[in-house]
Amino acid sequence: MALCVSLPGGADVKRSLALNINILCDFRAASGQSQSLHSTEHQMVMAGRKHASFSFADIIDETLDLFRANSLFRNFEIKGAADRTLIILILFVSDCLAKLGAARTVPTQIEASKLLNTLSVDNFPIPGDANFPLNSHYAAPPSRHESDFLRQYLVQVRQELAARLTEKLYADGTGKPSKWWMAFQKRRFMNRSLGS
Repeated sequence: MALCVSLPGGADVKRSLALNINILCDFRAASGQSQSLHSTEHQMVMAGRKHASFSFADIIDETLDLFRANSLFRNFEIKGAADRTLIILILFVSDCLAKLGAARTVPTQIEASKLLNTLSVDNFPIPGDANFPLNSHYAAPPSRHESDFLRQYLVQVRQELAARLTEKLYADGTGKPSKWWMAFQKRRFMNRSLGS
């Protein structure tokens, strides 16, 4: 199950239904297929390393591609659930870069991977929590089960995003993070932070 979205550049980007938080909740409520949908989502997220074999980019690739341009924005028009997911992931990338920049010494790729993996699984607020910074733009999960499912899903997405970000940061082979990425460590998308 995928949703095809046309972007301004004319490219079609397929985003999996599992990555659209609000559409996911609406679909599950309407169809009552939470168990089979969960296993499909799990397979999609766990296949993240194999994303290059697919003919489309996923939301994690889109986040990494659009992060530097979007981090300059103070406002962002939300057109749908995919944009809400994109906002959460862009804010997480910003927190990752800030975490790496705050390290006492320049971290190696292995150290950065450990730091970002720890950050991705640390306790973090989700929509509906009192300390979630964008509660006015997100609907709270309707039940405790949905809340737990959303948290598990976001942990998986954050882990995969942290892994791919580390690969991009250290792609030049120098053992140091790319200065072109680290230049954005103090930039805040919409002047917000997830508070990680």
